[in-house]
Amino acid sequence: MQRVFLVLLSLASVVWAQNRIGNGDFAAGQAPWNWHQEKEAKATGGIDPAGGPDGSPALRVQVTAAQGANHVQLTCPFPANEIETGQLYEARFQIRAVPARAVSVHLLGAAKPWTNCGLRSSFEATTEWRVQSVRFRGKRPDQDQAKLDFFLGDAVGEVWLDNVSLIPVDRTQGTRTPVAYTMLSGRARLGLGADGAIAALTDSTTKAVLAGGVDPAPAFRLRLEKPGDSPFTRASTDAAKTEISQDGKAFVGTYTFADLVVTTRVAPNGDGLFTCGIEIENHSPWAITAITYPILHCPDKLGQDSTDDRILYPRCDGGVVEDPLRTMGGQSLDDTYPGPLSCQVMAYYDAQAGLYLATHDGSGSPKRLLARLNLDCELAIEHLLPITPGANVKLAYPTVFGVFSGDWYAAAEIYRQWAHQQVWCATPLSQRPDTPIWLKHGGIVTCYSPRARNKDGEFRFSDAGLREFCDSFLNDSLR
Repeated sequence: MQRVFLVLLSLASVVWAQNRIGNGDFAAGQAPWNWHQEKEAKATGGIDPAGGPDGSPALRVQVTAAQGANHVQLTCPFPANEIETGQLYEARFQIRAVPARAVSVHLLGAAKPWTNCGLRSSFEATTEWRVQSVRFRGKRPDQDQAKLDFFLGDAVGEVWLDNVSLIPVDRTQGTRTPVAYTMLSGRARLGLGADGAIAALTDSTTKAVLAGGVDPAPAFRLRLEKPGDSPFTRASTDAAKTEISQDGKAFVGTYTFADLVVTTRVAPNGDGLFTCGIEIENHSPWAITAITYPILHCPDKLGQDSTDDRILYPRCDGGVVEDPLRTMGGQSLDDTYPGPLSCQVMAYYDAQAGLYLATHDGSGSPKRLLARLNLDCELAIEHLLPITPGANVKLAYPTVFGVFSGDWYAAAEIYRQWAHQQVWCATPLSQRPDTPIWLKHGGIVTCYSPRARNKDGEFRFSDAGLREFCDSFLNDSLR
């Protein structure tokens, strides 16, 4: 027993020796921690000598007047050169709040322009002490100082913080989710964890591993909000009870919370694809305004080398991110459809095989397509919903994911085959009788901001100038 204790003590010493955060256990008082308040927000605080989870010192902040979340910030500065771009880090801390509330944690440059250094995460702080941890890929700011920053200003109440650490981690220290349930769809083999989360996706033809990272993914995340209260996030891992059952070839997950029941369904769709859906029985006064489902944690590189890896992302006319491990580490893509995204499909692939993820939604419902490269390469779809407190939710369209061979053309072909079955896409634009002649011969789209000004404060564009430009283009196109 003494030997085990010494080993654990040694490991703890290594963690604290690597810790970028000074005085994370507050045993030496408050410094270098501080907080600031601005605008109409007000806060007080200091060291609570026995307020920690084991009767140890903890840092306590009391927000007495709320405004924006960033109007009260609890901050620990440290040298920016202790953050390496692309290096994996884990932020870990213990926190509680009275009353329970949403909190966000950030890693930022310590001065304007407040550059994000790879960490931006929200969670719910409860009235009981709870350990929170998040792994991310760092990005060194072009500044002398960085800071770990907790945003607290949007809710009145008390928050206690203790045992804060920020340490580099090796990717091999991650824990893969064991596969409890297996489903086949053509060449694709899908593995679900005991909690229904996607634990593995492999291509049986090439043996390529396309999903199943070392950072376990939840089955889903929910965003809840209502007027007058701070929004917060729940995940499948927060459910009081989880049951996975089989319905024919489909697997159904039932997640029971105190005031919600979430049901997910995943079924094989043939040709290497799977279809999934989600619905929520809401007994709470909160509105479910966003559902992130499904969530796929993929290897940070496909195969042995990342140089041939690509991410298809449909911003504007579509783009391809080359070697995302090298070019995207610690960064994310998160645009909306309709909006900057022209369609509803993503892909992650190399020369061997690829992962396809899309919503086959002919109604144009709003959503956000997420591609992040932190510990793993995360691909997910966030379905955006209206603020309707207490309303049940059922997505009216399927989300489809699976495996394919080829480059982005092959992924786009899967999406195109579905799109051509829709009324709005059954007839090509060039063959529709309501398409103007000028558009059939080619068109142009121009964007400008009517509020844009030059360095002298003059408007950069004007209605007259835009009309002149359009008239000149029209005249040239008719010659």
